[in-house]
Formats: sequence, C-alpha cells, structure tokens
Amino acid sequence: HKTLLALSYIVIIFNAGMCLVFPFIEDFGFYYSMLMYNSGVFLLLALFAGGVRLLEGFKPARFFVLGFTAVAVGSMLAILPGLGVRIEALVEDYYVVTLLAQSLDMLFLAIALADKISLMRSEKEAALMQVHVSDLKVLEVEKFANKTLKSANEKLQLSLDVAKQQDKKKQHFLICLLYTSDA
Repeated sequence: HKTLLALSYIVIIFNAGMCLVFPFIEDFGFYYSMLMYNSGVFLLLALFAGGVRLLEGFKPARFFVLGFTAVAVGSMLAILPGLGVRIEALVEDYYVVTLLAQSLDMLFLAIALADKISLMRSEKEAALMQVHVSDLKVLEVEKFANKTLKSANEKLQLSLDVAKQQDKKKQHFLICLLYTSDA
C-alpha cells in the first residue's frame, strides 16, 4: 500500500529529524512529548498496516497483529505518563508491563515464523505432489505413445510382408510369362 508506505517514511524521517535536532532543543519536555506522540502514531500505523494485511488474507499477519497489539498496549502504558496521564491506579510498574508486552511480541513473532515455515513446507509438499502427478501423466502418455507406435510398426510390418508376398507373386508371374513366351 503506497499510502501506508508513505506514512511510514514520514514517521521515520520525522524520527531522524528529531534525533538531529535534539541536541539543540533546550526544552526537554517538548522533545519528550513529541517523541511520545510520534511513538503513538507509529504504533497505530503499524497496527493499522497489520490489520489491512490481515483483512487481505495474509495469514502470518494474524500473529503480527497479536504481537504488535501486546507491544502497543505495553508501550502506550509507558507513553501515557510521559504525556501527563496518570496511570498509577491502573499499573504500578509500567516498565514491567512493557517488558512483558515485548516478550509476548517475541513469542507471537516466533509462532509466526514457525507458521510461515509450516506454510512453506505445505506449499513445497503440494508442489512435489503436483510434479509427481505430472510425472505419472507423462508416463501414461509415453505408454500410450509406445503402444500406438508398436501397433503402427506391426501394421507396417504386416504391410511389408504382404508387399513382399505380392512382389514374389509378381516375379513368379513374370518368370512364368517369360518361359511361356519362349516356348
């Protein structure tokens, strides 16, 4: 998707620009707030892109969406205090929640990798089965061609034998005709 790709590039360029500008910003709170907003935009953009791919039928996207949802929840819990939202009543140590979310993300990505390997193995087996079926069809065609060729060769041999017999009869007739005309 060109639009999602363009948005991703904008987020990346903005982050790179922030890294270049950071040493010159005296108001750390502003920089930190911008970083938090940009992180939130990145998380939502990634979840949206994963959801779009999932709706298009790309099977590995289901694990990406699960994993990135865990990361998004954990990251949002870390981002919200930076934006001034108090979440102490909800979570005491949001860094632990963030680490747990990242661990869940890694787990889901590992499952996605295993699923992708399984899908590739299934596709390989299907392709090998198709090659085997094609080989069997080729063998059947070869058998039919050999049978047809053998039948044609037998008919040709029979025709040759008949022609040889006819030739012998013709030669015998000509020899008889020559002897009868000499006598």
